[in-house]
Amino acid sequence: MIRNVRIPSWLSSLLREAIFDFLGSTHCVEIFFFGSITRTAADQNGDVDILVIYEEGALKLAHAFCSHLRSLTTHPPLDVIALSRQEERETSFVAIVGAKRFWPPP
Repeated sequence: MIRNVRIPSWLSSLLREAIFDFLGSTHCVEIFFFGSITRTAADQNGDVDILVIYEEGALKLAHAFCSHLRSLTTHPPLDVIALSRQEERETSFVAIVGAKRFWPPP
């Protein structure tokens, strides 16, 4: 559970497995949920919105991680976007959409 957000166990497990497979112990990526999953039960969503924020120099790793997530067949489907740390700072995307951090744990 993320601060007042109920993330289904299947989704949490799926993301933790992908994190382990692609990121290992590196902390060059942060993962956030945003959109309807932060406001309603996950089984009522049209999709699950995931934001990946990556450190400069980690584009290749972030791209591979996002591609993997996008390739997964889930219901509801995963909608994954990625921003560099600088892009997020310039747009304040996390604050504007009220994104909730999943990884590393808040």
